[in-house]
Amino acid sequence: MSQKMTVIFLLGVFIFSACGSPGSIEILETPTNEWRIVFVHSGGFAGLMRALEISSDGSYTLKDERTNFTKSGQITDNELADLSRILVGINYVPQTKPTGCADCFVYDIQVTGGGNEFFARVDDVNIDDSGLRLLVSALREIMDRELRSQ
Repeated sequence: MSQKMTVIFLLGVFIFSACGSPGSIEILETPTNEWRIVFVHSGGFAGLMRALEISSDGSYTLKDERTNFTKSGQITDNELADLSRILVGINYVPQTKPTGCADCFVYDIQVTGGGNEFFARVDDVNIDDSGLRLLVSALREIMDRELRSQ
């Protein structure tokens, strides 16, 4: 009977250990002093093509290809602290299945820092499952604010 219980126990451990986030990836495994984010927001009915590049010193460059608008500046200290915290805290879950959403917004995110490079592409359908909603929301908020101020 004890051998049967051991097998059941080991089977249970195996099953529950597989219930985590399979294939999740930390964007920045540890805090780093220098990082860079390149965020591209594209697609939708209007055919957007916007890019935001932010460095760990808070400097940014924003480009809107449709309107030929470019702006450079400095994000706030609070935004910089939030981005640094978000980057270290995210566990990205790669999305392997196409969503088939022709008119969704698409978000390309490239992060470099601490000797690591990370790239992900998500859209409005799979963003929540990817673990990137918080980062995309923070970047879109900065982007939208700066576009409104033009």
